[in-house]
Amino acid sequence: MYVRFILLQLLIGFSCIVFFSASASAQVRQPFTGNNIITVVLESPQGRYEFKSPDLLVRYNKNTEQLECSLLVNSLKPTSDTIPASMAYDVLYGAKFPELVFFIDVPEEIIRRGTPYPEPLSQRTNITLQGITNQTQIPVVFTADKRRVSFGTNFDLRLDNFEASIPARYMPVLTGRLLINIMNARWVEQF
Repeated sequence: MYVRFILLQLLIGFSCIVFFSASASAQVRQPFTGNNIITVVLESPQGRYEFKSPDLLVRYNKNTEQLECSLLVNSLKPTSDTIPASMAYDVLYGAKFPELVFFIDVPEEIIRRGTPYPEPLSQRTNITLQGITNQTQIPVVFTADKRRVSFGTNFDLRLDNFEASIPARYMPVLTGRLLINIMNARWVEQF
């Protein structure tokens, strides 16, 4: 009798493990695609402070129909040795908010089309900067098929729209406007 009880418990436990592992594997999200280049320019009345990173991560979330883009702020490097190396990290408060994150709406019909769009499409985008998320429309150029999305965009942000601040030492130098450029970034579905 006791052996049957133990066998029944083992059978129930094994069934639960199989069920939960199947559920967990079905919910695994696609990994990010790396090696996407982003340029962030901090505007100044006297010029531009340009930073680049090849570490923009991108993935397409089929459930929300959005491109999820994530950049570690500390990966932004100045394009000139005359630019302070930590400027972008300081201005974006990388110590407190290590990621610049944005979600670009990409409806399924854009993916299914399978041919490039000749004109940029104005897409709703949620951007998180210094811990504050705002929604805006940005122009995005798409080339997509069922398993790959390539895109490029060029847009600007104002820190005051995010209720974000500029560190005191950069206030006399910067206007509070950021220009963001992504050229030919891509997400590739992996199986």
